[in-house]
Amino acid sequence: EAVEGEGGGDGKAEEAEGHGDASGVVPGVVPGGRRGADTSQEASQEASQEASIEVRRLTLRAEEADFEGRRRVLDVEELRRYLEAAGEVKRLRADSEAEQAALRDALRRLESLTAERGRVVLGKLSEVDGRLRATFRALCDDGDASLEYATTPAVLFEEGVSIRARPPQSEWSHFEELSGGQKALVAVALQLALHPPDASHPCLYDEVDAALDTRRTKALADFMAQREGAQSIFVSHRPELLEAATMLVGCYVGESGGSQAVSVMA
Repeated sequence: EAVEGEGGGDGKAEEAEGHGDASGVVPGVVPGGRRGADTSQEASQEASQEASIEVRRLTLRAEEADFEGRRRVLDVEELRRYLEAAGEVKRLRADSEAEQAALRDALRRLESLTAERGRVVLGKLSEVDGRLRATFRALCDDGDASLEYATTPAVLFEEGVSIRARPPQSEWSHFEELSGGQKALVAVALQLALHPPDASHPCLYDEVDAALDTRRTKALADFMAQREGAQSIFVSHRPELLEAATMLVGCYVGESGGSQAVSVMA
């Protein structure tokens, strides 16, 4: 019986060993070859990921470098444009300041010329007014005449000059209120006052005595006789002026129908 028990036990052991040899794999144990393949695959994936990350990193660095280069180029271009604009602004400012200085100088010159013109005009008007009074008093014993004007140049050039006269035995009146003969007398006196005796150019008076009476015409002839050196030509038919002339020139129609002239020295 003991022998049979041992034999039976041996049979079970042999059966177990026979099963182990048949499969070649012990339950619960991973084969060594398969574990190495998995590890190699994981390492390959990690290396691929690291390579991809490195490529992306290098790409980003390249892009950053390119962007930095572009930015620097843009900065240089912007700086160039800014400097050009600043130079243009500086030039324009200098031109503007020069033009303003020239304008201020022109305004000062204009103001100076305007003031000088005012002084000259006022001075000449005063001279003409004095000669007008003397001439009118010579033609009218008891009469008087004068220029009426503002003494401020701006007002003078705006309003102008007017004439007032006081004929013998009359009141002061403006030129527009005088009669025809009085206006003619004032006009002759003003014309003589505007041309002093020492004037180099001759003056032609065409029948200015037409509206004057004999007394005023005689006074005009006497006044002209006293103006030594004056070159005056009178066209007149009045004997008072003809008798006072230093030279007479007569015009008539000749036999041929043309105008003829004859002169007679006084």
